[in-house]
Amino acid sequence: MDRWRQLRQNRLLDAGVFFIALLFVVKIAAVLPSRVYQDDFAYFYLPGKMLLQGENPYTTSLRTIEKQYGFPSSERIPTAASPPPLLWLFAPVALLEVRTGFFAWVAVQSISLCWVFWLTRRLLDAQMSPRVWRLFCAGVLSTQPLFYHFAYSQVQLIVALIVLTAFAWHRVGKHTAACLAVTAAGFLKLFPFALLPWFVWRSRGGIRQKTGRVIVIAVAVAVTIWLTGFGLWDDFMTHGMKVVAAAAIDHTFNCSLPSFVTNLGRLVFSFSVSSATGHVWYRAGMISGLVLLGAGYVMCLGRVRSQMAEFCLLNAIVLAGDLVCWGHYLIMLIFPTAVAVAWVVKHPSVRRCVWLCLTLLLLNSVDLVTNPVFSPYPCLRFLANYVPLGGLCMLIIFFVKESSHADWPAFFAERSESLTNRFR
Repeated sequence: MDRWRQLRQNRLLDAGVFFIALLFVVKIAAVLPSRVYQDDFAYFYLPGKMLLQGENPYTTSLRTIEKQYGFPSSERIPTAASPPPLLWLFAPVALLEVRTGFFAWVAVQSISLCWVFWLTRRLLDAQMSPRVWRLFCAGVLSTQPLFYHFAYSQVQLIVALIVLTAFAWHRVGKHTAACLAVTAAGFLKLFPFALLPWFVWRSRGGIRQKTGRVIVIAVAVAVTIWLTGFGLWDDFMTHGMKVVAAAAIDHTFNCSLPSFVTNLGRLVFSFSVSSATGHVWYRAGMISGLVLLGAGYVMCLGRVRSQMAEFCLLNAIVLAGDLVCWGHYLIMLIFPTAVAVAWVVKHPSVRRCVWLCLTLLLLNSVDLVTNPVFSPYPCLRFLANYVPLGGLCMLIIFFVKESSHADWPAFFAERSESLTNRFR
């Protein structure tokens, strides 16, 4: 490990990482002006505008107003495909002129990223030296998921911020507030709902207290659905979810396990999406995601000993097991990867370092399928598309294996009192 220590102490590493981070920040800033009228911003802005105009974005085609606001026509997303609360959240942005609204949303994303960094630092307390922390932040700024998050005007940074805030509240005993925060995140993107049982189950108190939290959550869900419109929710489940489901089949950039299983069947058997065989493979994909999530909860009952490890493990499992995990969804892993880095730095070994570096490399390969080398070969394109899924699986294995070491619960317990005082 002498070479490892020498590398850690080499200041050229800092300069190189910071330079690469600066290049990526410049790259993001350079590409943003060309993305104003493109892709996902249109799919948030236009439905928000339709809501403000009293139209139903799930039953009315987006094409009716695309040209009016300067957006190109899109065949891929004919109607809104996001939950009603997310569209209402975007409504204030839709009040603004398109370009102004776009850069206002960029500002929201940037603030969310900074806040995620701040929360991550506070939750890790003294587990990372200032230098390692600076290198980690620079590394995050240099990732492809972050680039695509800004390029596609996504909301995962806000979701990550809410979920991480929930975990911070959970750590200091604010369990009801934590559960409500995860519920709010689930209303923006449905997959955080899969984390909700863990927050209830791991909360302090007996059956009565936990039952009370379940009742509070149920009331919050009912009130939110009522406020955002029962009819809109019905149309979202009827029409919007069809758009989401279609994204899992024969689409690149989606690296979830259900998508892998479904598209593996399509690659091997070349079935029609609407055929009986297609439905069978689609159901097999959905079942695989549920099995993975169930296995994650079983692991939390077994080997995993620290709640921080359980939280990180389930974050990775929820992403891998969801029907859709676009490349920019991986930005949700900022905190889990920070924890992994902190563990490896504290107890470095060749095996751990190689495993972690390979994991991060695979997670960052979200656009490998765009390489023209793979274009003539469907099998290679298929494998290249799911390289990030391999990274997710390696991260899951890391937390299952590394968190079973007996010293970690004591290590975290030593800092619990300090952390509690900080967040109170």
